[in-house]
Parts: sequence; structure tokens; C-alpha cells
Amino acid sequence: MRSALGTATRLSLIFAALVAAAASGWPCDTASCSLVSRGQNGLVSKGDLRVDLSYRYTDEAVPLAGGESTAQVYRPKVAFEQGILWPQFHEEIDGHEAFLQADLAYGVTNRTTLLASLPLLADRSSTVAHIGIPAADYGTTGFGDLLFGVRQGIHWGLVGGVSVKLPNAGYRREGDFDGSILDPTLQPGSGAWGYVASLQRGGRISRAIVDWSIAASYQLNTENGLDYRFGDIGLVAAGASSPVWGPLSASFQVKFVHEARHQYRGEDVPSTGSRFLYLSPGLRVHLPDRSVLYGLVQFLPYRYVNETQLAPHVAFLGGIQKTF
Repeated sequence: MRSALGTATRLSLIFAALVAAAASGWPCDTASCSLVSRGQNGLVSKGDLRVDLSYRYTDEAVPLAGGESTAQVYRPKVAFEQGILWPQFHEEIDGHEAFLQADLAYGVTNRTTLLASLPLLADRSSTVAHIGIPAADYGTTGFGDLLFGVRQGIHWGLVGGVSVKLPNAGYRREGDFDGSILDPTLQPGSGAWGYVASLQRGGRISRAIVDWSIAASYQLNTENGLDYRFGDIGLVAAGASSPVWGPLSASFQVKFVHEARHQYRGEDVPSTGSRFLYLSPGLRVHLPDRSVLYGLVQFLPYRYVNETQLAPHVAFLGGIQKTF
């Protein structure tokens, strides 16, 4: 009876969290941020190899000015060929982002785990209107920037991590209305090195059978070969998960992400940079062969963008994980 009451209580809490989170969302589109989103912030046992294949999709269709809705979104053109910024050059009407990503984790020891994140496909598209030119879709698909790192168990149950993002993917794709280089935010890669530091801690509340975790990370981005620098990204997150029935467990995460404004040739780029608070409910199914199916939805009770930008209407992430 007590067990049934405990399960009912956990289900009620999870249902309440799902209802409370029913708002607009914004996804996390960097490899390091995505890993934290799925709870991939622990260590792998010595000799184990964990393989994770995931897909995430974001529908970007909500126009924002600061933290409020707006009728139109105007963004600048970074004219790399001329070396200048043209403010409010075009109107952005719609867009989406989709990523197919493989993540590997290998336990060198019980306290040391090597990481690799492989963005197999980055698909970014935006519907843009220029004055005197009909609206058209612009975008790219391709292999994204690789990320390699290591996590190390330290004192008091803390896990520290450092990672490096490589500038391996394309960042000079042409195809704008005049044949020039597309907007940096539409490219498969950034073309620049990135350095990520993270700190995590997790534990279990035995009486309630609830696993909890807290995490923080910071990604420092450098300037690419076109003199463009994406804003640094800071992140803090707290989450909990609990079994609800048989192999099924539910999770809930609260996450705050701050992206600094981008720069071009040392000049601030308008309509870049943001602050978002995510609420992410999710479900996981544990299979007998050390595999896990999972999915989550990202909602947003608080969002703020610099100037005007398109925000997503909804974001989804799902995948399968297997440990060998």
C-alpha cells in the first residue's frame, strides 16, 4: 500500500510538472549543452563504452523583441565580402533547426571518462524576406563541429570536465539571395575553437527513490577565420528522475542558459544573444540489454532576446543509448 501511494505521489508530481511547463520553448543547440540536457553528466564505469544517438528538432516561429511578442523580426546581414554589418537588413519570418548527433563515453577508470560528440547532421533553415524580393528559404545541412573532452571524479562527489570544440565543419557556405556567404547562425559549424568547462554533482534520495543532479558549464568561443565570434554560453541546471512503473522512469530538469552577444571584427552584432529558462519533462524506458530509450520536451517560462529574434514554438529531443 505504501509503495502504491509512493508511486501515485511521484506520478502526481510529474503530471503537475508537465502541466505547469505548458508554454513556449527554446532548445539547446550546442553539443555541451545538449549533453547536460539529457543528463549525460556523470561517469562511465571502467571499461564500459556508452553510445548515444539522438535527434532534436526546434520549430522557430515566435517573433520576440526583448521579452515581449512583436509583429516583425528584423536582423542584420553580416557582409563578409565587404567586411561590414548592415543593421535590420532583412525580415525573418520562420525557421527550424534539427540535429542528428552521436555521443560516445568511455570509462578509462571508474573516476575518469573520455567523451566525444559527433554532430552527424546539422540542418538549419530560415525563411527570409528582403525588400523587393519575395520571401525564400535559406539554410544549410552538413556535419557539425566535433567536441572531445574528459570528465574526472574529484572530492565530495563532484565531477569536473573539460572539452574542446573543433573548427572542423563548414562555416563559409554561400547561398544568400545575392550569392554571398550565408548568415553565421545558418552554417553547419562555427569555424572556431571552443573550450568548455563543467562541474556536476549527483546523488539519490533513497526513501523516495529519486535520483538528482546539479550541473554548471561555461563555453568560451573564439573568433573564426571570417573575424566572427559567437557569444560565450553559460549554463546551470538541476534535475531529478524517478521510476514510475516497471522499466519506465520520468525526469524533470530546470535549466538556465545565457548566450552573450556575437561580435564581428570586434563590433557587437545586433539581434544576437539571449537568456532563457527551460523546463524539460522527459521519459526513459530501460531495456534489458543495458539500453535506454528516452525523450524530452523543452518548454520556456522565461525568455529574453537582444533586439528582435525568432524564438521556437516547441522543441523535442529523443534518442537511444546503449552501454557495451
